[in-house]
Amino acid sequence: ELEKIMEQKGFVEPDRGDLDNPDIKWRFSKPDYTMANLEYMKGKTKNHQPGSLELMVENFIKKWETEAAHFKDLDQRSTINREKYRVQANGGKVFTAEENFIKKW
Repeated sequence: ELEKIMEQKGFVEPDRGDLDNPDIKWRFSKPDYTMANLEYMKGKTKNHQPGSLELMVENFIKKWETEAAHFKDLDQRSTINREKYRVQANGGKVFTAEENFIKKW
């Protein structure tokens, strides 16, 4: 079904980086984005031009999510600047990359 939607609408799968890199340290195991991509493509309304800023941002966000959710080693994340990265929710505490990273995984 995913391939059918992508072919009909001319969509391409989001670029989440080189997930086949054998050096990646996964929290659990390499994620399978088949179902996530299917649901994403079902709701997607724009087909951004190759090389466009919109497509670059779309892929960056997908790659950031993959690294944040699945990478075990903070040093392997390429989507953040560890020294400057901060995250805050609902006006609460501001966390650094190290404080935000769940090390128990």
